[in-house]
Amino acid sequence: MIKKVLAIFSVAFCFPVLAYAAEQNSVASISDAGGTVMVDHGKGFVTSKVDAPLFENDRVVTLDGSMAEITFTDGCRTKLKSNNLIVINIDPGCKAAILDATKTATQVAGTHPVSYGIAVVGGLLAIEVISAATNGFGQ
Repeated sequence: MIKKVLAIFSVAFCFPVLAYAAEQNSVASISDAGGTVMVDHGKGFVTSKVDAPLFENDRVVTLDGSMAEITFTDGCRTKLKSNNLIVINIDPGCKAAILDATKTATQVAGTHPVSYGIAVVGGLLAIEVISAATNGFGQ
């Protein structure tokens, strides 16, 4: 009986602690959303919702007719309009570049060492990351 109580007690406190620890590592969250907002935590894009935690290097994209507001832990906010993409990083935070998700990689690449090309075809989202081999990020 005591083992059963200890097992229930352990499980009851384990999951909230893990959830709390995950929340502590977030650098931002989706504070408002309309339409379809998708987040990639490194394993592919999934539909997201308001209050979803965002972590370093997460990618947030709004589909056609959608919007999102992202609030960083320092209180700074940024708004994504329809067909926008942002990569979440604590620095530069809400001053990060917001990309037009309807342009191809070559249209947004220019001289920037990292760029994203997005195509939405039949409801599927494909992302192509192009990295320049010469200059470091942001140079």
